[in-house]
Amino acid sequence: MGFVPMPEKELLSLDGLRFELRYQNHYHQPDDPALDDSHIHPYYEIYLNLSGEVSFLVNNRIYPIRRGDLVITRPGDVHLCILQQPCRHEHACLWLEAPTAHPALACFAQAGLLRPSERLREEIIMLFSHLGALQKEMPEPQTTACLLSLLAAMAAEPRQADAQSTGADIPGELQNVLDVINTDFCSLHSASDLLQRTYVSPATLNRWFRRYVHLTPRAFIEAKKLAYAKALLQGGCSVSEASESAGFSDCSYFISVFRRRFGETPLQYKRSLSIE
Repeated sequence: MGFVPMPEKELLSLDGLRFELRYQNHYHQPDDPALDDSHIHPYYEIYLNLSGEVSFLVNNRIYPIRRGDLVITRPGDVHLCILQQPCRHEHACLWLEAPTAHPALACFAQAGLLRPSERLREEIIMLFSHLGALQKEMPEPQTTACLLSLLAAMAAEPRQADAQSTGADIPGELQNVLDVINTDFCSLHSASDLLQRTYVSPATLNRWFRRYVHLTPRAFIEAKKLAYAKALLQGGCSVSEASESAGFSDCSYFISVFRRRFGETPLQYKRSLSIE
């Protein structure tokens, strides 16, 4: 939240890994217009909470976050940091780019919440701080060692027995709605389609999303469609194929919302992939 991913050419490179680490400490209101909406980007991301009462939505799960918690997302995962009340939100965010099979990416096998043990929490916070200081001068051996130590510590930390049960205290019916969106977003063309499948009243649905998600149902469904369409374009689909397969009924509208979200048209994005 509050971050705009760096252009790829500005990501720092180490032993086949490219990374960017940023730190922010700001006072925010939940309805602050400066806050970002849902994130969709091509990087592996590690979010570290240092203070602030927030929750984090990853794909279709909402997790309550406390100091030292880590949120792990993979390229294309729809994710959103949600402020519960006005607060000072201090956090660090690490973006990584690496080949899919790179051994350093073991901690990204599953997206969601990683709550380190008390023993490891302060060590991870220290490693983030150390990496941030090293990044400024880029002494490569030390920076590489610090980054790999951080990723190794996270990969070795046991995940909770049931990661899917760690969601925030939200109504069970809302979780069912999020699950339906996560599974069927391609076939959902409007909020009315969602209402017909979940048997929730429009007023209740809007109230839940406003309180717990801080996005409208339409905006959340559209974010899922855009993330999927972007993956299809990466896989070689044409613009019209990606639009239709992701569930956009109008290709012109798809091009418009894609450009508004990502700063370029789908065709420009495809061409940039071939240049790389």
